[in-house]
Amino acid sequence: MYRIITFFFLLALLSVQPTQAAGLRDDLLRIHANLLPKTLLMDYNFEQKLVKNSIVIDLVCNKIDHYSADKLKQYIHEKYPDGINKLPITVRIILYSDSAELQTPASLYYLLPANPEQIRQALQVIPVCRLVFAYDPSFLQYGAHIGLNIGRRIKPILNVDALKADDITLRQALVRISEMYYMNVSPVGLTN
Repeated sequence: MYRIITFFFLLALLSVQPTQAAGLRDDLLRIHANLLPKTLLMDYNFEQKLVKNSIVIDLVCNKIDHYSADKLKQYIHEKYPDGINKLPITVRIILYSDSAELQTPASLYYLLPANPEQIRQALQVIPVCRLVFAYDPSFLQYGAHIGLNIGRRIKPILNVDALKADDITLRQALVRISEMYYMNVSPVGLTN
């Protein structure tokens, strides 16, 4: 009896998709895949951020989330097989530990889960004036530009201070529907 129970337990564990085992929800990856290229187009200066007339999205992850990054890359290519606005889309996967690759310009960077120190280090290496989209909205506190509040509705969260510091101006259509996050304001509204 013990062997039968163990067998079914192991079978159940093996049937869990790696994205779920690693904690990254497949439905969230699909939402982000839909929004990443569109978000870049909301930057007034997105043309200056193209790499060889192509949208280049760097997915930054740890080895443990490489499978999730591959899935996200696949979802982006499924959603935009011919690119967007006549621009081809290239998606690269870069490890947090590869700071030399992070310095290679991309149009947009997407940060998958990592520890705070890795997030800070990545944000220091990523070229200035490039949009940084975060899987987890808590990354905004470290300087990521955009996150998502996903509840009954999907609502972008814009890090106003990081956008200003990096001289990024977004279109009003995105600003109007977004929540604002201020890094330099305490909960009672006083400047730090």
